[in-house]
This record gives sequence, C-alpha cells and structure tokens, in this order.
Amino acid sequence: MSGFRLVSAVTGAFAAFFGVSAAIADAPQTEQHAEAGVGESVVEALGASSSTIKLAQADAAPEAADDASVDGATVHEVRMLNFNPDDRRQRMLFLPRVLEVAPGDTVKFIAADPGHNSASTKGMIPEGAEPWRSQLSKDFEVTLTVPGVYGYNCTPHQATGMVGLIVVGGEGKLDNLEEAKEVRQIGQAKRIWESIWAEAEEAGVLAQNSAE
Repeated sequence: MSGFRLVSAVTGAFAAFFGVSAAIADAPQTEQHAEAGVGESVVEALGASSSTIKLAQADAAPEAADDASVDGATVHEVRMLNFNPDDRRQRMLFLPRVLEVAPGDTVKFIAADPGHNSASTKGMIPEGAEPWRSQLSKDFEVTLTVPGVYGYNCTPHQATGMVGLIVVGGEGKLDNLEEAKEVRQIGQAKRIWESIWAEAEEAGVLAQNSAE
C-alpha cells in the first residue's frame, strides 16, 4: 500500500509539472511575466527547494559587480626616511623624491622613520591647488587634482635637503614650473633642488606630453 501511495505521489507531481508548464505556455506573456521569467513561475507552482529556486533565477540579468576603483585613481607611496636603504650616505630624504601622477591620484606619505612630515612648499604648487601639512611621524595622504608642479618638504629637515617633487599631468602641467624654480631655498635644499630638477628633466617628467 505504501508503494502504491509513493507511485501515486510521483505520478501526481509529474502531472502537476506538465500541467503548469502547459498552462504557462498557453497564457499570454504580459510585461510582468516577461520580467519575472517563466522559470520562477514553474518553481513557485511546484514548491521547489531553495537550491532549485537559485537555478531557476540564474537566467535573470546579473547585478552589477562592485568596482573597487570606480574613478581609476591610483595611490602612490612615498617613504619618509632617515637614510636611503641603497646608499646610507644619503640622509633625511623622501623616496622616491621625484614622482609623476595623474589628476585625481593620491600620494600616500609613509612614516617609515619617525620625526618626519610632508608639507607643500609655499610658492611651489599650482594656482587653485590646496596646500597641505601633515603631522610628524604620521602616515598622510593627499589627493592631487590640479595639473602642475608641486614642491614639498619635511618641515624640521627642509634645510638639510629633505624635499621632493610631484608633477601632476594634464593640460597646463608646466604652467607654474618657472615660478616653482624661482622659489628661494634654504640650506642644503638649494643644492638638492638643483639635482631634483635635473633628475626630473632626465626622466622626462617635465616633458609637455608626458602623462597627458
């Protein structure tokens, strides 16, 4: 008797399936049906398991994937150091000291050694750009959106030559170059800036068409 009931139940399930499928095929496809999909109607009618429901809904349009870099901006790291790890004769420096970035990129200053900070140098950033000054011994991020030449320094070690250059590409990126070069430097920073300008020229960072 139990076997007969099982066979009857299976037969009834198949009949229900084909009956529902036929009804769906004959029914007019309204806009609501088109959006929900035939698969969901069949699943709902048969009371399928949750795993079957997932399979039935797989034909629906997928959701947009999260984009970790929506604006395509890049984060560039600059370390603040007591010594150059490749040449310990070079002391108190930013590494790299010459950097070229795109508008909207972020520069992250890493406090690899204590006692340093990053501060924009007066007269050495383009018009419309925001100056910055970080706390000592703290990591710091600045996002640069205005094309141009940016000179910066470590406040307590500027006179010892702890300075650096960032060039943000784009139209007008060299508009403030000559003005930045004319800024009066103190102590060893004058000599270091001469070598930075030469390094930037050699690397093509100050070419009009680079990173544009």
